Amino acid sequence: SEKTAKSDFEIDGEASITVTPEYGTPGTVLTVKGYNFTQVSGTDVELALMGQETETSCDANGEFTTTITVPPLDFGTEYNVTAEDEKNCWANQTVLVALIVLQLSDYSAPVGSEVMLMGSGFHVSGDWNATFGDMDLITTQNIIGSSTFFSHKFYVPSVASGTYTINVYDVNEDITVGIDFTVTDQAELDVSRVDIPNGYNLTIEGTHFAELNNTETEWYIYNSTDAWLIDGNVTELHGPTPPETDTDGEFTAWYVIPEFLELGSY
Repeated sequence: SEKTAKSDFEIDGEASITVTPEYGTPGTVLTVKGYNFTQVSGTDVELALMGQETETSCDANGEFTTTITVPPLDFGTEYNVTAEDEKNCWANQTVLVALIVLQLSDYSAPVGSEVMLMGSGFHVSGDWNATFGDMDLITTQNIIGSSTFFSHKFYVPSVASGTYTINVYDVNEDITVGIDFTVTDQAELDVSRVDIPNGYNLTIEGTHFAELNNTETEWYIYNSTDAWLIDGNVTELHGPTPPETDTDGEFTAWYVIPEFLELGSY
């Protein structure tokens, strides 16, 4: 007599490709990476972008990395990059044929510096936003009118010195464009003395804060166990309380050490 057996089988990943960058002009070389193709080393894979074709092969994990060049195509149009192996595993990913450019007024500056971010080639009248490393930098903005370009100033956030990527995300095209920026110096507070009695006046100079006149500051004093808001006790000569920055991102403040502070480091 005939007997039948069955068992469940789960597919936990589909064939997919990534294309970097996600846009380019004719002649741009795109890097294509494939995942979850046939897991037999040497399996042939054919890739195509309209009339442009190339071949590669999978490794034992069903993965590959290769390149394909954007052929002469219409600007402002999306096209599919398609990859298919000899066992009929296939995937595609769109790329936008476009010239997208980012530019900065400065490519290195201290924390607090005013920098102009400019971009062109983005979606007409579209939305965009920007990040600085892993921080939100500019919330979603709309490109005015029927333009593809924008300009927007920002102030270098308070981060450690080093090089960061500013990523601009084109919301309508779902494309991210990056540009590098180097932070040279951090915000600093210099005090007139490091040992001071209660009741004495401490002079505090700030540098590399926001280069925007009359930017308000908030003040705290803290130790290993507690913290106090001291906005009303930090003053500026003939100026506001608490102090505000000047156009260079600097200020000079005075703080009279209160009698209630016990001996110790703050």
